[in-house]
Amino acid sequence: MTRQNPRTFTAEFRHMALDLALHGEQPVAQIERDLGLSSGLLRRWLKKHRMAQAAGTTVAAVAAETQEMARLRREVKRLEQENLILKKAVAMTHWRGFPAHPSPSGISSSLTTER
Repeated sequence: MTRQNPRTFTAEFRHMALDLALHGEQPVAQIERDLGLSSGLLRRWLKKHRMAQAAGTTVAAVAAETQEMARLRREVKRLEQENLILKKAVAMTHWRGFPAHPSPSGISSSLTTER
């Protein structure tokens, strides 16, 4: 199943559609059909609009915050994976007989021999 490129709508069109849904007498599904919108699209716009109103901000600000949260989640996941790799590397180094932490002089006491 291939996905088609999504249609884009102007801010004025979205505002008009939201106004119809919020203040009109027709059900949201009917408004979607009348405007040629896919099923559920106007409901998603309404949800975003209500979230923005509850937060006292704009839909664009909520969208930007959502994108930033997704970016931060990806970053946390990447850092957790890197941390796990480093932990495994330290464990392997220690398992092979190398000290996990070198001595302050940089030479391990287990590698030096007394004469």
